Amino acid sequence: MDHRVLSWQQRHGFALSFALALAVALFALPIAAHAADEAGNVFSSSSSNPSSIEGDLYWIGRALDLDSTTVGRDVLAAGETLDIDNTQVGGSIRTAGKTINISKTSVDGNLTLAGQHVTVDKSSSAAGAYIAAQDINLSSSVKTAALYSETVVLDGTVTGNVSIYAEKLIITKNASLLGNVEATLSEKPTIDDNAHIERPINVTFDKAKGEDGGAAQGIASVLGSIMGYLFSGISTAVIALIIAWILPRAVNSSADIALKQPSKIIVPGMLALIAIVPMLFMIIVAAFGIPVTGILSFTTIQCAILCILTCIPFASASLAPAVLNSLPRQAATVVGGFVVGVASHLPFIGFVIGIASFIYLAGYAIHCIGEGMKGNRPQPPAGDPDSLPPMPGSPIQ
Repeated sequence: MDHRVLSWQQRHGFALSFALALAVALFALPIAAHAADEAGNVFSSSSSNPSSIEGDLYWIGRALDLDSTTVGRDVLAAGETLDIDNTQVGGSIRTAGKTINISKTSVDGNLTLAGQHVTVDKSSSAAGAYIAAQDINLSSSVKTAALYSETVVLDGTVTGNVSIYAEKLIITKNASLLGNVEATLSEKPTIDDNAHIERPINVTFDKAKGEDGGAAQGIASVLGSIMGYLFSGISTAVIALIIAWILPRAVNSSADIALKQPSKIIVPGMLALIAIVPMLFMIIVAAFGIPVTGILSFTTIQCAILCILTCIPFASASLAPAVLNSLPRQAATVVGGFVVGVASHLPFIGFVIGIASFIYLAGYAIHCIGEGMKGNRPQPPAGDPDSLPPMPGSPIQ
């Protein structure tokens, strides 16, 4: 048997889809440790993190517990539960999760948060708070705020303007609102008599009624849309960064091929797009026909779905640095991933981006497999191709 060492193109061609699928799995399965690059940025899915981070913190996983930490620049995180306590952040915090708690934390930049339950305690401060959640409790001190929720509780200080779109607004006795307050609500706000409000609150009641249930349904719809856009943008940016970190050679190689010889990616990618529908159909049919095959088929379908979900982050990680070449590579990956992630949440545009990203990823994987097979073919002997050396044991003429 001929044991050859596979080229890096072939290894990437066979393993790329599974490696990218594992990147999505990082949402639920934490990796063992964090890692830092030369610029001092930390990539992690560990629940614990270093006490001091020079650059940005990029985190993805199930539960983040960031305690007594100093972060030089931004925090970009996505997970189920995000707890940030007693932390100094030199840039901004951008997170997406189910439950987000920020306490005793000073943020020089802004808070951009998307979740179900969001709480920012009175010991925290930030330049601005831009939050979309099912319920928001803002007790911190901020300069400006834009809040989208079913229930908003203002219990802190806002020195500038506040924009609120909610079903219910509660302003407690500890609240201090010094700027303009614009609120679109579905019911009359609850305002404590001891609250400090310098200017009258401009309240607009959303009373549009429809077959779906009226104002509350409209607010919930808007809130869900905003949360969806934010989560899509942040999660795409984080996964794109992880892909760029795990597979830097594949990311750079695919971008180089796409810019110089795009047909080498587009043609095989379109063929893969045409072939994927009958292939998945046959796998599903086999799953219901043969029990053993069914188990393997189900695993294959899972891997295929995860691979499809990582197409957009991979394309962002690959092409964003080339398009946004005036930015550092990691910043370009974040910006490109966020923009493409938000755009991919739009109905028609998202479908087009998804198809294009699948063609890009599949085309590159097929190209790598082809290049690897070409590189492993036995080379013909030098000289006249007809003058091959005699096989062992053959008579010499």
